[in-house]
Amino acid sequence: ANQPKPTMDQVLENTHRTKGQVEIITRLISSVADSFRPNLKIEQHIVFAGTRDGGNLAQDALIYWPARGSHTTQLHIFAAEEEESYDALEYGALESLENRFDGSSSRVHVYDAYGNIAGAEPHGEDGEDDDTTELLQSQHAGQNRRQTTNTNLPTLTEALFPYEEDLKDVVIPYMHIDGTSMAKQLEILGKGRSLLADHSIVVVGIEHSPDMDVSILVDFFDSLNYKTFMLGLRQLTRIDNLCPEVMENVLDHPSLSSHAFFGSATTTRTPPFFVAMPKGRHAMEEMTIQHMYDLFSGSGGGGQVKTANDRKAPGQKKK
Repeated sequence: ANQPKPTMDQVLENTHRTKGQVEIITRLISSVADSFRPNLKIEQHIVFAGTRDGGNLAQDALIYWPARGSHTTQLHIFAAEEEESYDALEYGALESLENRFDGSSSRVHVYDAYGNIAGAEPHGEDGEDDDTTELLQSQHAGQNRRQTTNTNLPTLTEALFPYEEDLKDVVIPYMHIDGTSMAKQLEILGKGRSLLADHSIVVVGIEHSPDMDVSILVDFFDSLNYKTFMLGLRQLTRIDNLCPEVMENVLDHPSLSSHAFFGSATTTRTPPFFVAMPKGRHAMEEMTIQHMYDLFSGSGGGGQVKTANDRKAPGQKKK
């Protein structure tokens, strides 16, 4: 018998996200990809950190960056700490990633929660590099690694570009930060501070963790000259330009708990995602992302649109 299609507020298998949440975050990622994909002159990297879903969203994201040009887009996935895995078969977060990405693609790079390359031996106790760049052949080598006391997360630059000195043509169009702890999310953001400071990271998507303090998140991005948005089913809505009292009233409004706005289950916090983009950048890629997300939402007054000519005003009958 055919299985019924999941509803917008139904949590999908092997993940913590609802169908609606997956749709809106995937549409954001596709909008970013559509904006940057034509640029074949820059080296592009996509980053997923604190990953709890076994790499499901990251794998979908890579579809929007097909291999082309002299610089093939690279995907970097950092696992969540083991207790944060949502795998139905009870695999750990890292092992779930290794099951999904078995080394078949040279474009995909998997790391544990502390930035060690999956399947490789961690740094030795004497601080010498035990050749962590060499992957072991075993598909599940990560679970067989020896223990190490070195659990300090490296900077994002150190993890992604250990041998590159000139990063002027390197761009991270999208970085996604999952997690159930805001402190851990801020730690990850802090490790990417240098890349954020020069706006090498263009779009940051961050999940609404249970203990999220939105004002702290906004202040962090503001200190690096980034705008902060909440990601809705229909459009990106900027919130960093609101005074604290207004922002608190907006986020606490009962209507925001409806999946009609965010595709959220009643057990998840809304909005489910926040997004940050640089202020003051006028490159064509960044300027188009927000417009494309709104245009192709297929929700609300615009109806299902394919081009700008298909959009109609709310309440107006389509010809």
